[in-house]
Amino acid sequence: MTVYWVGSPKFTAGHPAPLIALVHHRMVGTLRSTDATFTSTDGREASTHFGVGYGCGRAGHPTTAHVHQYVRLGDQAWGNGNWDPSGAWNDRYPTSYVNSRTISIEHHDNGGRTRGNGKGVVSEAVIAASIELDRLLLRGNLAELRAAGIRFRAGTETAITRELGSIPLDRHHVIDHHYIAGRLKPSCWRPWADDPTGFPQARYLAALAPAPSTPEETVNSYPVPKVPSVATVPAGTWLYATSALQPSPDNLQVDPGRDMPYLGQPSSTYRVVEYVDEAGVHQGRAMFAKASEITSVRPAPDPTPFSQARLDAAQKAAAAAVKVAAERAAAAYGA
Repeated sequence: MTVYWVGSPKFTAGHPAPLIALVHHRMVGTLRSTDATFTSTDGREASTHFGVGYGCGRAGHPTTAHVHQYVRLGDQAWGNGNWDPSGAWNDRYPTSYVNSRTISIEHHDNGGRTRGNGKGVVSEAVIAASIELDRLLLRGNLAELRAAGIRFRAGTETAITRELGSIPLDRHHVIDHHYIAGRLKPSCWRPWADDPTGFPQARYLAALAPAPSTPEETVNSYPVPKVPSVATVPAGTWLYATSALQPSPDNLQVDPGRDMPYLGQPSSTYRVVEYVDEAGVHQGRAMFAKASEITSVRPAPDPTPFSQARLDAAQKAAAAAVKVAAERAAAAYGA
């Protein structure tokens, strides 16, 4: 794949929050019109990182789909910042720095040249080129990205490639714009008159999926208290997937704050809770938080929704998983 640079002056420098998603838009127009909009100085605050479409004047036949890059990776395009509460963001998707957390990709749909309220359809060739672009980005291979012509803000290459390679391949991370903008963007690659499908998310996920394999199990081991307690986890607290308290796509930021079962403090630096999502549903997952951020711990009320039976079952399941993981490791290394 070759990506052609069409630099836009419409961006915010820097990358204050890590990438978590690829967001797909439709242009309601053409690649040429999008080039003109994003490179103009007309005062319109609009840009994305990439555009996929026809009519590239830089190479190839005008009916061949091409990819243009408007904003460097490591800088923020302005296409995804209009978050709305009717969208689908939750604990996994903090609503601050949305443009920093996402890569935005526009798609040629020929604008008003067809019926359907004056809006067109994203063609097969554009979809195929878009999937190839997603695949390239999600591999997070710096040499491949540079060879394709993709540009970075100087000094951000290591962080960006690491974050790209950590984006989970699922329906919450390979999305259309409506997913996060809700009612503000009711038609941004959602179905309409000439396009009953909208963003073909299932097709993208199937095409991007790696070859089937048996992943190694990761187990979080933690002590189960004999007397369950409740911890109040304040809004904004990060819950980490492991006790190392390091960046990971599996980490969660709590918003709003809420009570969670308190599972103990094996170390002076962190405390352990069972994650309860924003809807109050127990996820059965041990998560780690900095000890300084969870200061309110108290006995669970009676009757408690955090039963000892639930915690005993979690401990039993964790022990079984540890045994399986140990057996696999021994087999792999000939122990």
